[in-house]
Amino acid sequence: MASALNSDTIAALDIGTNSFHMVVAKIVDQGFEVIAREKENVRIGHGAGEMKELSPEAIERGITCLQRMQQVAQSLNADIVAVATSAVREAKNKGDFLRRARKESGIDIQVISGVEEARLSTSVHYTQLVSQKRRCSCATLVVGQPRS
Repeated sequence: MASALNSDTIAALDIGTNSFHMVVAKIVDQGFEVIAREKENVRIGHGAGEMKELSPEAIERGITCLQRMQQVAQSLNADIVAVATSAVREAKNKGDFLRRARKESGIDIQVISGVEEARLSTSVHYTQLVSQKRRCSCATLVVGQPRS
């Protein structure tokens, strides 16, 4: 994961067991404005027994999706912040996937712990609930940053 963001537009990418989600947001005075959303059912955790290893087919689907999401982010001048959860975290061959992702898509992926995954999920759901009560049309997704 990049240590510093160089743009006022951020693409937050969640690499999950079943799908990859990306939210692109532009930083504005009052927070941020979501300018794009992408979701693809990659099923990276499927096809290799008990999820102890990512199958070659699942890795290919993942890399193809990452390349497409990188193109979307580049078209919007967005820096990507990417995290991977359970399927990648638990896979014996996660290093292969992470190296290929960096080499073939240019995306550095941070593998987060189950505790961090739960904390981020809770934070996002809470923010979405508050936003809905205020009738905001945005959702907060700040990946890997501590809450203040």
